[in-house]
Amino acid sequence: MSGCAAKETPGPGTTNKLLDELPRVGAHPRDTCETQRLVAAQNSYVDTIREGTELIYKAPCDIDPKPAVKPAAKPAGVAAEIEAHKPAPRVPAVDAERARRTG
Repeated sequence: MSGCAAKETPGPGTTNKLLDELPRVGAHPRDTCETQRLVAAQNSYVDTIREGTELIYKAPCDIDPKPAVKPAAKPAGVAAEIEAHKPAPRVPAVDAERARRTG
């Protein structure tokens, strides 16, 4: 029991000091929207405790959503025919096995 007596629970006056020293996580624009939302939720939670009033942050992807990128158009005419009849890429292991069987 002597080990328990040495442990102390931080009092209310030290909570802000602990929160101020807590490393903050920032979201990067290239993070997934899910990651940006998790970072915003964590920062909201920490700042709500620190300030004593509820603070809600939104993820950058929810504030300024980017439009979906449209895929490039397929080539038309002769270029489309050539593209459609391209051979499959070669796989070295398959080619080596084929050469061993026929060689």
